[in-house]
Amino acid sequence: MTERTPTAERSIDTRDATVTCPCGSTQVLDLGRCRELSRTPDTQSAPDPGRLYRCRKCRLLFRAPALSTFDAEALYESISGDEWQYDAWDSSAWILAHRRLQLRTPGDLLDIGSFDGQFLAQAPPGWRRAAIEPNPGAVAHLQQQGIDAIQGVLNDDVCSRLQGKFDVVAMFDVFEHLHDPLHGLRLAAACLRPGGALYLSTGNADHWTWRLLGSEHPYLATEQHLVVGGETWFRDTCRSQQWQPPRMTRISHKTARGLSRVRAAELAVYFGARRRPWPYRGLASVLHKLPGCHHRLHRRYMPHIDQLQDHLFVEITP
Repeated sequence: MTERTPTAERSIDTRDATVTCPCGSTQVLDLGRCRELSRTPDTQSAPDPGRLYRCRKCRLLFRAPALSTFDAEALYESISGDEWQYDAWDSSAWILAHRRLQLRTPGDLLDIGSFDGQFLAQAPPGWRRAAIEPNPGAVAHLQQQGIDAIQGVLNDDVCSRLQGKFDVVAMFDVFEHLHDPLHGLRLAAACLRPGGALYLSTGNADHWTWRLLGSEHPYLATEQHLVVGGETWFRDTCRSQQWQPPRMTRISHKTARGLSRVRAAELAVYFGARRRPWPYRGLASVLHKLPGCHHRLHRRYMPHIDQLQDHLFVEITP
């Protein structure tokens, strides 16, 4: 059986090493080796998951080493058509975004990382729709729907053509894929007209599950998840950019209620307690004896869950 020892935070000065936060700081906390990456049926072995760090300057969580920009773009271009399929009314972020769009005067709407365009397809009447999407098959599908789609990623070249053209820019489940999140937000904000708003959703590094699970958090099972922001990061970033304070709402990735959230929280507590010393392991032993819970003793890591309010919906007005 694999020994599970608590992962101690280790403060290091990386001026003589290679680990640097995207903000440029070398003052980071090493939170330990990341959990193993999810594998697809055609994958013989998963790559090195890297280690998880927290920047002491900007409070960003980030993985290092991480998937390169070149490899990430190649992955997004080759991904299958059913890899990122969402039910439009099962996504908490989409539901909240649609409500806020209904309160605005219809105008021009840009969805960054739109994939097959399900969010745009459900946009309220009157909104003129556009998208940035790296996958060529998805771009073709978007264009068939009458959506003005550009094949590419969030970068200087693409955004220079779209500067100041939109009333709302949406980025759902994109932030965590950015190698330089601050630069990415600046690019997205540059696409807005005066008075426009940026809507984004992503994981919340300030949620209690990160303190409990650390580098074994389910969010890190995806290789493309490079960074994790949080309420502190977004608040401080907006202040540093002289933007208005962000409007943040804690959400679950998918819609969930009552009992499902309780079960998800209990699961997180169980796996978090199991990786810590006594008396936490005693709590894990108690939770293990609950009805229907014996099977998870043989799981090394907590499975992915969507019911906890461990995500953020962030509205930014530059």
